[in-house]
Amino acid sequence: MNGRTRSASKAASTATTANAPSTTTNGKKRRADTHDTGAAAGMQTRHAKRQALDKPTKKPAEPIPFPIVPTVTPLAPGGHVHAPIAYPVTDPSSLDWDVGLGFGLITTAGYVRYTCRSGVWDDGAWVAGSTLPDLHIMATALHYGQACFEGLKAYRHADDKAYVFRPHANHSRMAKSCARALMEAPPLDKFLNAVRTCVARNMAYVPPHDKPGALYVRPFLFGSGPKLGLNESDEYTFIVTCAPVGEYYKAGGKPVKALVCGEHDRAAPKGVGSCKLAGNYAPTLLPAKEAKTQGYPITLYLDPATRTYVDEFATSNFLAATKTKILTPDSNSVLESVTRMSIMQLARDHGFTPETRRIKVSELTEGTADGEPITHIAACGTAVVLTPVYRIDVPETDATGKTTLRRIVAAGWKDMVDADQEPTDAAMDAGESDPLMKLGNELRAIQKGQRPDTHGWLWPESGITGDE
Repeated sequence: MNGRTRSASKAASTATTANAPSTTTNGKKRRADTHDTGAAAGMQTRHAKRQALDKPTKKPAEPIPFPIVPTVTPLAPGGHVHAPIAYPVTDPSSLDWDVGLGFGLITTAGYVRYTCRSGVWDDGAWVAGSTLPDLHIMATALHYGQACFEGLKAYRHADDKAYVFRPHANHSRMAKSCARALMEAPPLDKFLNAVRTCVARNMAYVPPHDKPGALYVRPFLFGSGPKLGLNESDEYTFIVTCAPVGEYYKAGGKPVKALVCGEHDRAAPKGVGSCKLAGNYAPTLLPAKEAKTQGYPITLYLDPATRTYVDEFATSNFLAATKTKILTPDSNSVLESVTRMSIMQLARDHGFTPETRRIKVSELTEGTADGEPITHIAACGTAVVLTPVYRIDVPETDATGKTTLRRIVAAGWKDMVDADQEPTDAAMDAGESDPLMKLGNELRAIQKGQRPDTHGWLWPESGITGDE
């Protein structure tokens, strides 16, 4: 090796040593040489191999197949999974029209469905059966309550055609509910066409003219598009279905007693009680069940702000009568009932003074400000039509925490109840003395085509047949 080569080798060695990291041993600094670096690398390699040996061998994940076909697989091998329920269509020839149908569900032939996507409505479809198999599990109706519904009835007249009672009013109310929950309301023409088609294709389920009952028609609309965050849906489904029904309450149109809900409110003071949103009804289930266990088929709610004014019954509006007036509450948490509007109009036709105003609970016992006692009380709505209420029980809690019931018997019933303030057998058929019952009976007669429809409430004018 010549001098120049030795000098270059020495320079390279010096540069390598100068660039090596310094370490400290016994408090003294030294330069790490290449032997230290190699030893560390070897230790890391052996450690990595040991970790690899310690790790369990994993089977590579299988790729998710696209498109995914919905299937149901038990979580545990051989585990029990409920099979989908088959809902067979009820044979209309099996229905006994002479027996009260009640308000149970009878599955009819099918329903009408419209879909609105990104603000555009389709042309609608007839769907046989009674299920909705293509709903996304993240639909806004399921998670955020974007849903509303209506209720109206169709009646078979002597001409064997069906007539629907005031569907335009139901459309107006549905539009109000939709606006409050940021939903797309169905146009009037589609609403009416859906109602007409549903009735026509289920004509076999409309009770005969000379039998009790009606075809209950249920339009409903819900957010069917999926959303994860709290937002209005991009898609809405509007459906009209139906079922034949009889009386809503087991009493069958006879007088019932009501219990005031002292611990629960139906709606918030400035909430959505005046809209027919689906979520308004679930909170009433518990109070209603508690009341039924105590023998009360109906519950009455007071105003949520002060609980000193009458609001409405759980599923129907409140009506009261004096000698000259028909009263109903004025409240922003009360649903505007189509039946109530109709009863108030008939009251006006018969010379009563209809008053929509705030009604104090104390008026039920003390009478109105002008000295007239309240003689009769009733619940009214599409489902219940008009059901007389002979007694209202109000829970009251004293200073010791003891709760007792204060019984309010309408003045017109005081001579028709026994010592336990239950109606006598004769009183159960004493509807002719009740002005509210008279108005309710007149309304039924108009709906069934047994009295002239002077207000143009029945639709369509030409009726509905099963040939449409």
